[in-house]
Amino acid sequence: MLDLGFSRGVSAVDEDFVSADRCATCHAEEHAAWSTSRHAISHSNDIYTRGLIDEPLAFCVRCHSPLREQVDEVLANETWYRQQHERFRGLATAERAPEPMADEGITCVVCHKRDGEILATSDSGRSPHRIRVEPEFGTAALCGNCHEFEMFAVRPDGLHFTGELMQSTFTEWQRWGGKKQCADCHMPDGAHTFRGAHDREWLQQSIEVRHRRGRLRIRSVGVGHEHPTGDLFRHMTVEVDSGTGFEDIYRIGRTFEVVHEADTVIKKLSGNTSLIPGEWRDIPLPDDAIRWRVRYHYGSEYDEFRAILPTDDLMVTLAEGDVSR
Repeated sequence: MLDLGFSRGVSAVDEDFVSADRCATCHAEEHAAWSTSRHAISHSNDIYTRGLIDEPLAFCVRCHSPLREQVDEVLANETWYRQQHERFRGLATAERAPEPMADEGITCVVCHKRDGEILATSDSGRSPHRIRVEPEFGTAALCGNCHEFEMFAVRPDGLHFTGELMQSTFTEWQRWGGKKQCADCHMPDGAHTFRGAHDREWLQQSIEVRHRRGRLRIRSVGVGHEHPTGDLFRHMTVEVDSGTGFEDIYRIGRTFEVVHEADTVIKKLSGNTSLIPGEWRDIPLPDDAIRWRVRYHYGSEYDEFRAILPTDDLMVTLAEGDVSR
């Protein structure tokens, strides 16, 4: 992969913070697109904030707000994050200092600036910046630095990576896709929107569902990696209503288990039913099924059970229909 100092959560990116607002004076179109992206709210979105409260790990902060000043800003509030957990309800005493740098998330500098130079795939010779040409900058070699990292074990002396992938999108792309670059789909025409699963209209177009003779056939459409991918908690469910409300009958995605060994806590993958590009998945329906639907879930089943976040933030229906035999 392209080495730009990303550590996959081990350390901060060693670059000074520069607000995206400064870049907007010359790059207004790119800034406007980025402002609507998940990169812009990688630190401030509610799902991540809730996860950081549950597991206030520097490992997570170094990916979602990776510049050293951003990391320092968030970790200064570590006590506040810990005290927001349910077990401290009514006992919290810490105040949260503002996090304006971290709130810019994956800002321009994170990808584009190194050692006083602006990284680009080419140089027109007209830029006021010092340009460093990196031909691989617009390829998956860049994206894989953040969108693939290992599981870890928690020990008294800190985190230790196990070699098993927690997020494996780059490897999935190499195995199942590999023909298009990430930017071809996620940055069409170079747009800094970084389209993904939170673009719900686009997400609904990412699967095809056919109902025939008491079964559903499901496949991913136009996806160059496994689906779902990314966050370990993301999954899809196939649900049926037999007259008493919808119930899950099939889960699509990865599952993991937490193993306790002496003074070590280890996360391990325990299963993977994610859709593989080009593969149809057949799912039998119960004989008494009346309706079916396929839903995408951004968080875990536990997140939905706690109901701390609005249901609409945690899931979306991708397809639904009646069962006619």
